[in-house]
Amino acid sequence: MTMPPDAWTHAETALELPQVIDLVAAFCETDLGAAELRDTRPSFDRALISPRLQQTGEAVHVLELGETPVYSNARDVGHAVAFAGKGSALPGTELYRVAETLGAMARLRKHVAASRENAPGLWTIAQRLAYLPKLKEEIETAIGPDGDVLDGASATLKAIRARKTSQLRKITERLQSLISGSHRSYLQEALYTQRDGRYVIPVKAQFRGKVPGIVHDSSGSGQTIFVEPEVIVGEMNKLRELEGAEREEVERILADLASKVGHSSEEIIVGLSALAELDAIFAKARYSFAVKGCEPAIEDGHFMSIREGHHPLIERHFSVPLDIDIGGKYKSLIITGPNTGGKTVCLKAIGLYSLMIGCGIFPPAKRVALGPFTGVWADIGDEQSLQQSLSTFGGHLKNIARVFKNASSGALCLFDEVGAGTDPREGAALAKAILTELLNRGAVIGASTHYGELKEFALTNDQSTSAAMEFDLKTLKPTYHLIPGATGSSHAFEISRRYGIPDQVIVIAEEMIGSEGAKDREKSNYLDELIREAREDRAAADAQRMAVASQVQALEKQKQDVREKLETVRSQAEEAVSEAVRDARDKYRRLTEMISALNVSGSEKEVLREEARAIERGLSTARQELKMPREANPEVLSVGMEVGVQGHPHIGKILEIGKSGKVIVQINQLKMAVRADDVSPVNRPSIGKKAAVVRNPSSMSRSENISSELVIRQMRAEDAKDALDRFFDDAALAGLERARIVHGKGDGILRRIVRISLESRKDVAAFGEAPADQGGSGVTVVEFRP
Repeated sequence: MTMPPDAWTHAETALELPQVIDLVAAFCETDLGAAELRDTRPSFDRALISPRLQQTGEAVHVLELGETPVYSNARDVGHAVAFAGKGSALPGTELYRVAETLGAMARLRKHVAASRENAPGLWTIAQRLAYLPKLKEEIETAIGPDGDVLDGASATLKAIRARKTSQLRKITERLQSLISGSHRSYLQEALYTQRDGRYVIPVKAQFRGKVPGIVHDSSGSGQTIFVEPEVIVGEMNKLRELEGAEREEVERILADLASKVGHSSEEIIVGLSALAELDAIFAKARYSFAVKGCEPAIEDGHFMSIREGHHPLIERHFSVPLDIDIGGKYKSLIITGPNTGGKTVCLKAIGLYSLMIGCGIFPPAKRVALGPFTGVWADIGDEQSLQQSLSTFGGHLKNIARVFKNASSGALCLFDEVGAGTDPREGAALAKAILTELLNRGAVIGASTHYGELKEFALTNDQSTSAAMEFDLKTLKPTYHLIPGATGSSHAFEISRRYGIPDQVIVIAEEMIGSEGAKDREKSNYLDELIREAREDRAAADAQRMAVASQVQALEKQKQDVREKLETVRSQAEEAVSEAVRDARDKYRRLTEMISALNVSGSEKEVLREEARAIERGLSTARQELKMPREANPEVLSVGMEVGVQGHPHIGKILEIGKSGKVIVQINQLKMAVRADDVSPVNRPSIGKKAAVVRNPSSMSRSENISSELVIRQMRAEDAKDALDRFFDDAALAGLERARIVHGKGDGILRRIVRISLESRKDVAAFGEAPADQGGSGVTVVEFRP
């Protein structure tokens, strides 16, 4: 819906929308964008409001990703381009501005294009920006920033200017020769200057005949005449010819460039419109950042809900956040409270937010929801006009008549002190009739009042509700908080005392309203105080809850930091233990090889082997003792997973994971419940029952009988190497004479690993492929030295 011009202009002015538009326009980069914003008028059509808000939201997103490109050098060259389109020539300054503007359009288009997936609405506009890089380059090659045509504009111009420079040098050299030679005594000064574009020298009048040439001027006293020496007249004529040729070439170049601009005039003018539109949209986004605006939710119906809103023309540190609901269940909101308490600010904020949102501007609030109204009509402010012979009351009536002429269902009608300015009884009756009629039309109403009759109307009419501006009876000052559901007192006596009215006057006034009036005031004040205390208690509870939440968050962060540090310590400790174990195992292997190579009796070797086994057992014990338990991680463990259990020599499988942190593990025929942090996943496939004992040799007693067969089939290469090293060490300690390594046939990788490992060991006497009926190439048979 478009409001009639005479009405919406009044609403804009009364609600101070032009001032807000000026604030937003200050965030524009160009005069084009500022003009676009000032031409913007609020819409009440949901189909137009939503795209406007979407564009502003997209611009906010683009700004969040990074800075916008510099396009402030764009100029309003529309008139110049239009002249060029009609065949007119353009001066160099205008052509250079065209080039600058084309460059600004290109940069803005590129920037929006980079975000087009998240800003499709902006990209639709940006595609209208003129993209003429060749024309821009041609102009910048030919025209300088000051509008002068450059030498490189054409080969002809460059040649003419070169000849011109040479000719000028020849002339100045001859002049210099004249003024420094035999003619010096005839001159007033040893210099040369220009008259009418011709070079001349200052000759003393009495020596006129001594210097042949053309007189162009004389001094005021007549003592000096300015003579163009005869010897340079011909050279000057040549210079003039070159200057003429230069002017013709410059004019040709300017005309040619203007013609090219003219051929693209339509595209450039459309681009200027798109640039203005985008600049205005980005200005709205920058304004939103500056005032901490929010993107309104556009919903069905005719209502507005504001949370922690601020009037845009009041600086935030002076502004008290407003929570306002109007429309929806209650079509009429009656605001009461003291003078200077903020009632008018609330009404203006309601109307102004609707107008701002209709312009696509995010209002300064934490949250806003709007069911667009069909129009906004306002009677706010003192409309007294001596020129029109209107009293204050008459001015209000004129505005109210305008409201009745235009307001329909869904319109927002705002009245400041409705019915004021006349006899209170008649004014209250008129106010109730106005509100009743507009409610019957389906309008949404916001009105401020001091009338008790309207307070009663708000309580008894099922379409109406009330709200009061809070007043602190302790400080005798308004707090500017709006209290929904309250019907506040005007606090005229308290405010009068604050402004210095004598106490005896206040006492007389209190006696005049009588005991019933006093009781009503006391009740109202008591209710206001209860509401204020309840609000303060709630605010304190909210603050305490936020403080507790902040402390909990800080503790959680500290806990996470401790976990990370503990994990780092664990990792470092385990790496140190692993390194020590690797070193000890190397020494242990070399010791077993030395024992096998010793030329001593079998019993003596057995004694040495037992000592080596003791070392190995000590190493195993140390490794178990140094192993640091990890905090259970249910994401790591899963049912069916093969795991090692701390303190147990065999590999098991998880059957169940309990919520209490217990894990049910089966090892062979034994089921046991252990803590989750005592379980470690085994990252290798099973190698069969016979080799199960060998899988965890570090924790088994060397007095147990070792299997003579190792199954490494399907193992990873690194795991297979580790298993082979442990198996050979244990076999040497146990004094095995023969062993079988089951590696499978596959692609032969594990077989090669086995052969390489065997070739490097001195305790191996021989090895080879098993007979065909015993595994063939999938099994390697090993014989150890005694």
